[in-house]
Amino acid sequence: MKEKSIEKQILIWLIGLTIVPLVILILQGHHCSTQAILGTKSNQLLSILEWKKDSLEKQLKEIKSDLSLISIMSVNENAKTPMCHTYGCSCSPLLHLYELKNCYKGIGLYDLKGKLIEKSGNNLKKQLPKDIISRIAKGERFISQQKDFKSMVIYTTSQNKLTNKIIGYIAAEIDLEGIFTNLLKSSPNFGESGEVFLLSLKGKTIRYSKEKDKLIISDNKGLLNIISRKKPGVIFEATLFGKKKLLGFQKVKGLNLDIVISVNKNETLKWVHILLKRSILTSLLVFVIVIFVAIKIAKKISMPLKDLERVSNEIISGNINARIKNYDTKEAKAVADAFNTMIDRLTEQSKELAQKSSLAAIGELSSSIVHEMRNPLSSVKLNINAVAEKLKDDKTYSELLNITKSQVSRLENMLSELLNFGKPIELKKASIKPVELVEQALEIVSPEISKLGQKAFVISELKENTFIYGDKEHLLRALSNIIKNAAESNPKNGKITVYLKEKNNKVFISVEDQGKGLSKAVKDMIFKPFFTTKEKGTGLGLAIVKKIIEYHNGEIKAENGKNGGAIFTIVLETKKPEEKNG
Repeated sequence: MKEKSIEKQILIWLIGLTIVPLVILILQGHHCSTQAILGTKSNQLLSILEWKKDSLEKQLKEIKSDLSLISIMSVNENAKTPMCHTYGCSCSPLLHLYELKNCYKGIGLYDLKGKLIEKSGNNLKKQLPKDIISRIAKGERFISQQKDFKSMVIYTTSQNKLTNKIIGYIAAEIDLEGIFTNLLKSSPNFGESGEVFLLSLKGKTIRYSKEKDKLIISDNKGLLNIISRKKPGVIFEATLFGKKKLLGFQKVKGLNLDIVISVNKNETLKWVHILLKRSILTSLLVFVIVIFVAIKIAKKISMPLKDLERVSNEIISGNINARIKNYDTKEAKAVADAFNTMIDRLTEQSKELAQKSSLAAIGELSSSIVHEMRNPLSSVKLNINAVAEKLKDDKTYSELLNITKSQVSRLENMLSELLNFGKPIELKKASIKPVELVEQALEIVSPEISKLGQKAFVISELKENTFIYGDKEHLLRALSNIIKNAAESNPKNGKITVYLKEKNNKVFISVEDQGKGLSKAVKDMIFKPFFTTKEKGTGLGLAIVKKIIEYHNGEIKAENGKNGGAIFTIVLETKKPEEKNG
């Protein structure tokens, strides 16, 4: 399986984390806006529907009220016709009502036998049907007979106002076509496809045509089937003629029909669809921007890792000086610094390991060389002593032999130092007071210090209970060697100062002289084996000192003093007397 780069993985995650919220936001916004628009539209449609229904029912109620008023008017004894109640007026209320309101095609008054007595308008029968008279006699106050969508006849009784006795009948033919036209014509604008129409129980629809300025009747039994399964006064969705519609209807009291309202769903959601398209376009723009930003971020995040890989490969190839460059971001800079520090330490440790390996090899070689040279050197020394004994009276040869003996002794010292440098150090540790260690070291080298006319001073800031843990003999050897070097570096009548202080659980022993100080070249090489600035030095003294201190897990450093001279500082960990690390 092919592994994906960190850059691609970051890019994929950033794109995924952007796409998912955007898609959810678009879908949720579309859903919420759709529901809000549909809810608002449904309330609007229900309000219009209720208004139309109330208007139609109110008009029918007014017609019945008019007829009720006529039915209780007084009857002219001579003409047997209703009379106006206005004092001194003899006009016919039938004619008055017919002329006042244009919803009547005709109004007629019938006697108890159903014969037409008086009429206003046309289209009234001269004789009432017997079934109508029979039904009124049984107590029905108003009887409606709807002929078609154009007219309807309402029958009621004519009563004596004083006795409430039925003295005849009233019939009124209503102009339904005019009422429906006014009802449907005055519909408010609620969309290009919005309309209010009537639906009969036989599946016929009555619509008003603005172009023809009249009612249009058509068959729509499919709508009748849909409405028959729904509750009135509720807006619902349905498909008519291949289009999704929002529909609602109400039953009209007194008429065998429903009043229906409809509007195209797509038209209602037109702005929601536009908003959806704009949201998608905006999201695409955001997506492009996010991809651009994600690429930048992915590159910025992956760059330190790529550099880490590159530098690692360079180091593997042998370029130990390769390092990661610094970055602006805090985290990347921290990683770069940590990696570079690790490589620096590994390089130093590698060099130290190589040096220790070389020293070990030198130690083995020097041991064999020393053993091979000591026997002949001892023989030379014995022979020189024998010759010197024979020639002790000869001053010239005696002086030459003394010089030879001193050089042989110097060779023996060099061989001893070389042998000690090559041997591993065995430590016999114990608790040591640093102040006592310094005082004993000064006692060891005091003859040489006095011989050079110098003085030594000890300045201690240590507490009484401060201890170090180490091999006293080896530490004395190292410290006395440093003090001896300080004395040799000092001018005549110079001063040696030893400072002791404690910081962060470590003891610092510093030996300061008043010599010329150390050059940079000398500072870099001073602890290397066989490096010396003395005419008769072996170059192993400070190398052995460094070896002893490192065996004690300490460190030694050399630097120049502020007022001239050199300062050698030994740093060792403090330990309580009972603490022993072996």
